[in-house]
Amino acid sequence: MKTNKRKLKVLAVVTSLFLIIYLIIPFYKTEANVMVFPTRITFEDGRQSANLRLINTTDETVTYRVVFIQSKMNKKGKIEQIEVPNDKNDRLEAMMAQDLIRYSPRQVTLPPDVAQLVRIQLNIPVDLKEGEYRTRLLFQKVPKVTETKSIESEEPEGFSIQLQVVYGVSIPIIVRHGSTSAEVKLSDLKLITTEKSEEQDLIHEMSFIINRTGNQSVFGDIEINYINEKGVEKVIGRLSKVGVYTEINSRLFKVRLDDTDKIDFKNGKIEVIYRKPPEEGNEVLARKML
Repeated sequence: MKTNKRKLKVLAVVTSLFLIIYLIIPFYKTEANVMVFPTRITFEDGRQSANLRLINTTDETVTYRVVFIQSKMNKKGKIEQIEVPNDKNDRLEAMMAQDLIRYSPRQVTLPPDVAQLVRIQLNIPVDLKEGEYRTRLLFQKVPKVTETKSIESEEPEGFSIQLQVVYGVSIPIIVRHGSTSAEVKLSDLKLITTEKSEEQDLIHEMSFIINRTGNQSVFGDIEINYINEKGVEKVIGRLSKVGVYTEINSRLFKVRLDDTDKIDFKNGKIEVIYRKPPEEGNEVLARKML
């Protein structure tokens, strides 16, 4: 009888706790040791389908689970995961795209250095209101079951907690339906100079704000050029994969400038250019001179 009570007591107090860390910034490779390409998908201009390539970059066989998560951009430009409403209509009202997307497979097991295609299909209902809908597709590594001790062997003294970190990589999926547009302006350009460092005499940074209006997010790359009195341009700063999503209207940036030792900022000008990434045509979204 005591043995059975002991077993029941052990079963009641032994708990396995999984700490799941979602890494929801756009990237190629993370601690999850998985590569995803492309790192962003936008459905617009009649596009109905897309393929993602998932690559296991480890030296062992790994299983990945593919699920939707939802996020928003806060006022500082950081991506935060948010709760998803249970009701479909509430999700669509919140401009969440997960009900507009079908994908397969939902889980894959990949040997080392093997790739898997994930197929994505757009499914737009006839009464969908126009605007931009967004979700994220998370590729989450499924942890392996580890060997545990027999629960009959020891008298428990409290809760047994097993912490296991589960890494994942996610990419944004954007659906633009109907009439969507955005206007972009740069403002508040400031050249900031700080104390000396061992690497160079002075540290120069460029501060500016990207302002967005409309019902569509914007995404692109920043290029900062110094133009001397003779009109010769020199790239002194870059920032890639810069987005301003629909939940915010402006975002502050500060970019450290490179190779500025021989530049006299009292003469010449500085130009900040914000343009679409090369794969989307490199169109200039906004530019401003200081």
